[in-house]
Amino acid sequence: MSLQLTLLAVLISGYFLWYVIRLTRKNKAEVGQVRKWILLAAMMVVGAIFSTPLAQTARFIGFKTYVSFVLFFLLIAVLLIVFRINLALIVGERKTKTLIQELSILKREVEELEEKVSEMENKKSQDSW
Repeated sequence: MSLQLTLLAVLISGYFLWYVIRLTRKNKAEVGQVRKWILLAAMMVVGAIFSTPLAQTARFIGFKTYVSFVLFFLLIAVLLIVFRINLALIVGERKTKTLIQELSILKREVEELEEKVSEMENKKSQDSW
């Protein structure tokens, strides 16, 4: 990789790392959720600085180019991230369904209690006349 491209890659990945850390520090993002992006940004910095050893590793594993190697592992990472997000969505949907059911039960119980109170007040007012 040329020196200009290496410097550009280091600057872009360094900025991305700084931005993600800044979001976390300003409490705009949670550390647990941002951890994977911090790791990705750190890997981008390392990959930009040490591109030659990574290219040699890629060829050793069987990839023809360094770019194919990086894209392959990024694709796997994105698939894992999407899978985890999907699992979190499923859990959230289940919790929402449970909460809706509990809320409906509580509303029904409140309505029944209001009816009983209303009946008792009506009896009381009729008895006092």
